[in-house]
Amino acid sequence: MEQKYVGAVESAAYSTMRALGSVARSLSGIFYWLFPLKHYEETKSAEHFPHETEAKRAEAPLPSKQAQIDVPPRRFETPLWQRIIAPVRVKEPVVSHAAIAERTKEAAFDGPLQGIEFASKLERLKAETYAADFMSPDKDVRSKALGQIKKLSLTAAVGVLKKLLLSSKESLQAVEVISAVGEINDKCLLDKSVLVYFLSNQNPSVRQAALRAIAKYRDDESFLYVSGLLHDPEAEVRRQALNCLAWFFGGRCASAAAKCMSDIDAGVRKSAALMSGSLKLNHSISGLITLLSDADHGVQKAASDSLIKITGKDQGFRVNGSAKSKSEAIEGWRFWWRDNQSKFAVYQ
Repeated sequence: MEQKYVGAVESAAYSTMRALGSVARSLSGIFYWLFPLKHYEETKSAEHFPHETEAKRAEAPLPSKQAQIDVPPRRFETPLWQRIIAPVRVKEPVVSHAAIAERTKEAAFDGPLQGIEFASKLERLKAETYAADFMSPDKDVRSKALGQIKKLSLTAAVGVLKKLLLSSKESLQAVEVISAVGEINDKCLLDKSVLVYFLSNQNPSVRQAALRAIAKYRDDESFLYVSGLLHDPEAEVRRQALNCLAWFFGGRCASAAAKCMSDIDAGVRKSAALMSGSLKLNHSISGLITLLSDADHGVQKAASDSLIKITGKDQGFRVNGSAKSKSEAIEGWRFWWRDNQSKFAVYQ
């Protein structure tokens, strides 16, 4: 009985070992099927040492039929490392691509505002937004945009306004930009030639805005430009030019005031009379006495008031007085000027 059980146990153990061996061989075959390392090693060896590989193959014995049966056939002769799809290699790192994209974005931004010096990227983005808002047909939107642009750093604000001025197609927009430039251009950072271009604009409002901005430069060239507009065909432009000469050049405008006293427009003559009194121009006394006989009452009043400011005398001229009293007052001024002319140094 014991011999019988011993045989059964040995037979079961042998069968188990054979089953485990078969499983191991199957797993090994599957492993080499998935990862044909030997084939890969042979391939690499054949690439580097072709003669040595051929010699080893010649010396190696042929595999037995049983070994050929145990090894499962390979479905793919190409090794696994070659069958795996290799990732795409990027020549430049992702960071460099991001930098390129940023530079491209900056280049696209710098199109309309290129060359302007900004204090920071945030200021540059603000300027871009405000510049876009200024293109709105709504006047209130444009006004708010200009207000925000003037709050930028001085260099940036002048640069943005210059770009807007050169790109302005509407006269109203040009006037708004030039006025804004005149308000912040105290240090004259903007090239004067940009404003001079608008002195010959067909729209008189644009010419007025340009001459006001140019007068702020207070140099000889600006004086000549503004004085040249005293011959402008538009009366309001001539009046503005005369006022700018008075505000920014003082007594240098004495000769211009004397000429404007004979202007065909009453508003220009009145401005010349008022300006002469404000600046106390002795050179204008004779012209002011002549304006007392002007057809416009406003001009008469301005001339009378200015004579009193300059001389400190009052000959009793009243705009609402009778024609006789006016005539007597005018004669009084003429006699006084004849006797006292030498006491008043004429401004040269």
